[in-house]
Amino acid sequence: ELRWNMDALVEHTESEVRKIITAKKTAEKTVDKLEDQREKLAQRVEKQKSEAANLESLLDVIKKAREDSEETASVSTWPLSAAQILVDAFSSLCEKHELEYKLHGVARVAYALGAEALKKALKRWKPFQARSSPNTITTAELVPLLRQWRRVLEGGGAGHSAKLYQELLEDCVMSSIQIALSTTPVRQFEGPISLLDNIRPALPRSMYVFVLTEVVSPRLKSELSQWQPTKDPLPVHKWVHPWLDILPPHLLEPMFTTVRSKLGQALRQWKAKDKSALILIKPWTNLWKQTGDLWEFLARFILPKLRALATKISVNPKKEDPSLFLAIVAWNDVLPNHALDSMLLNDFFPKWILALKSWLEAPAENDQKKKEKFKEVAKWYKGWKGLFPPALLKHRVVKTHLKRGLELMGAAVSGKSLDPILKTLAGEFQQQKAALREQAALAGEGSAAAASAAAISSRRKAEAKQLRAAAARAAGGAAPGTSFKEAL
Repeated sequence: ELRWNMDALVEHTESEVRKIITAKKTAEKTVDKLEDQREKLAQRVEKQKSEAANLESLLDVIKKAREDSEETASVSTWPLSAAQILVDAFSSLCEKHELEYKLHGVARVAYALGAEALKKALKRWKPFQARSSPNTITTAELVPLLRQWRRVLEGGGAGHSAKLYQELLEDCVMSSIQIALSTTPVRQFEGPISLLDNIRPALPRSMYVFVLTEVVSPRLKSELSQWQPTKDPLPVHKWVHPWLDILPPHLLEPMFTTVRSKLGQALRQWKAKDKSALILIKPWTNLWKQTGDLWEFLARFILPKLRALATKISVNPKKEDPSLFLAIVAWNDVLPNHALDSMLLNDFFPKWILALKSWLEAPAENDQKKKEKFKEVAKWYKGWKGLFPPALLKHRVVKTHLKRGLELMGAAVSGKSLDPILKTLAGEFQQQKAALREQAALAGEGSAAAASAAAISSRRKAEAKQLRAAAARAAGGAAPGTSFKEAL
């Protein structure tokens, strides 16, 4: 019994010891937690003290910047001085106290003070003025300041930063831009284009696109709707082309359509000898090539009249008048090669070769007269060759006929027959004509040009039939005095 009591006592004592140890450990953990909490609270207090100090510092900087800006605005002659002081102060805050700047929404304060200062300053803004002058602001001076404000306002954190800067522009800048662009005559494009080029780095893309879409484009369209090609002394490209590098394609295409439509209407009364059409159309050639509209326009309004004019070309060494020829080849830089070559092949070179052949075969009274005749023929040949634009001299049709012309002159000087050369030229004529038809088909020459050319097509068919019949006779040797057309 005594042993049992002793065991029970020992067991009870051990249990109490374990309880004490457990209680001690629990107490130690509690002390540790309390110590951690005390340290955290101390750190939080220090952090709050630091934040309070930083906030106080922010408020002091902002207050001082505001006072300095107001004082400077009252004495400085530079209108942007107050806004510059504010943006410099907020830029420094954004860099040195980035966390507090975002945490306390300092960008909102910057916006409020900046908008107030800019509104006052921009009353003296001259959007189109290039040179600085006292008490005025140029766009070149304004843009760097706006870009600083953009960095300050967008430094306010995600969500509202971009919106703040846009609000600043809408409140202070956009109305002045719209008024400047809307009140300046459209044809005085230098100022508006310079303004847009200079202000673009300071505008968000959406706002820049808005200006082009809602201000610039409607004004150009309105001016084009009133434009009269036959009465306006200023070619339309002079005041439309400067906008090509600024306006996007989807805004330009409707304007191009208006220009083509009005030019087409004006060209209904156009005489092919009149150079005014070329002056108006030539500057548009490359643009309309890119959009695929050039060939259709030429086929409808230009080629039919030029082809009709080509049939009237006369080659007469005794009474030379190259005006019709020059009126046609002047279009060399505008017309497709096959179109111009076709007119020369069908309506000029047969007459030119015929005149050359007739002159070479004309009898001379003596050798001296014959030499003088050949000198005159050579001078006549050089004169005609000099009328071709340099680029046109590289065309196969032109090179072939000028070459055969030289060969005819050489044969005549040597006393040889001209018929072999004419026979060769007859074959080349048919080959070149077929090649030009293929080129026309590839270029898409369609019903518009074909319908307009119907008046002269029957004459050409009859002429071609005669030429083929004459070519057969030439194969066996043409009689002296046979015309070029008959030889062909």
